[in-house]
Amino acid sequence: MRWRRKCPSWGRLILFCTFSVMLAGCEAPLDLDRVEQEKARAIHRFDNFKGLARSSQVIVAASDAGTLLRRKLSGSEWERVELPTQASFVNLADCPNGTLLAVDSLGVLWIGDVQGEHWMQHALPAEDPMMGLACSPEGDIWVSGGFSTVLHSSDGGENWTSTTQDEDLFLPAMQYLDDDILLAAGEFGTVMRSADKGTTWERMAPIPDDFYPLAFHFRNVREGWVGGLNGRIWHTTDGGQSWQAENTRTDRPIYQFVADGQILYALGDNGTVLQRQEAAWSSLTHVASDITTYLIAGIPQDDHHLLVAGGGGLLRDLEVISPSQKEGGK
Repeated sequence: MRWRRKCPSWGRLILFCTFSVMLAGCEAPLDLDRVEQEKARAIHRFDNFKGLARSSQVIVAASDAGTLLRRKLSGSEWERVELPTQASFVNLADCPNGTLLAVDSLGVLWIGDVQGEHWMQHALPAEDPMMGLACSPEGDIWVSGGFSTVLHSSDGGENWTSTTQDEDLFLPAMQYLDDDILLAAGEFGTVMRSADKGTTWERMAPIPDDFYPLAFHFRNVREGWVGGLNGRIWHTTDGGQSWQAENTRTDRPIYQFVADGQILYALGDNGTVLQRQEAAWSSLTHVASDITTYLIAGIPQDDHHLLVAGGGGLLRDLEVISPSQKEGGK
């Protein structure tokens, strides 16, 4: 058996150290100016956005790096709003009363003013992760998440009531409709409806195939859509009593719906942008052909434009108009 030297000889050690010094001397000096320039940018490559919201004065984007960005409605420059947290933001919402909501991965709800500049934090009384957000014109706030839990506050997050279905299912999506009707959706095709501000819930017909909704949007109390993996979108016209599959002609996951009047857009992975008009979905591949990251949020702008947010620091204004619309001069 050969005995292996555990320590290098002095000659080898000196040669190694000399070679290391030579390499260090040949290394280009660190360009600190470029580092500072990158730090000074409002948007960084490591910003993976998880939501967009709009008040009467600003648009706010939520990043998973514990940072919010804001931009005046009349402006084009983004500004970073650093908050005292290292948690990732998982959802963002705007409320009819002008306030902004953000929930993070540590179970904290952040309530922002109409300028998106000052934010108050409220620890949520839940052991499980929370994600879904909804709010009413009167200022009621709901948050949903793990173990079929829904939290409700009527005093700006100071006090909370909690309801649960006592089931181990996650509810990542919520929406408030008129007349105090509240909808929640989650795992195993679950869709629930409440007509008393979340105190009691009615179980609607399950979405087929234990569908997990990643995107959720109801136009009114009867018509709505859910989207998810493999490009699948389900549609209901009877308030969730039954569901019909719609042909999207894509297998990429759908992450968000964006309504612009009677036009509905679906955003998804690898720059997917779909448009629904006259009960049919069409792909707008030309508007985001160079985008390879996910699209997770969007806000309608003027003249067929959509502000979208996604991974890798993506915040972009897209002209979401189909070739047929251009030809028709619409």
